Amino acid sequence: MMKPSFSSNFARGQKLVRYLLVAALISGAAGLLLFREGTMQQAVCVLLSAVFIVSVIVVAARDCRCPSCGKRIISGVLVLSVCPRCKRNLYTGDKPKKAKKK
Repeated sequence: MMKPSFSSNFARGQKLVRYLLVAALISGAAGLLLFREGTMQQAVCVLLSAVFIVSVIVVAARDCRCPSCGKRIISGVLVLSVCPRCKRNLYTGDKPKKAKKK
């Protein structure tokens, strides 16, 4: 019998959150630095930045879950590699190694 392969939506969600955050920062910076205050272009960039931030929240809530226990991981999604609840690796699903006793 073949062992089922482990697939993680967490890695895809983490990557998407990272891209959306960069897009929000670029859009916000472009609105503030490239266009004069009060113009339609600046308003569009700020609105686009807000849409990207809302998308980050939606993607983090939907895709950034531990594949093993199902816990939502929103805080620290960009830096975590181990689930805070079950202590399994978020990418491979491996259990943590136990320390050897002397």
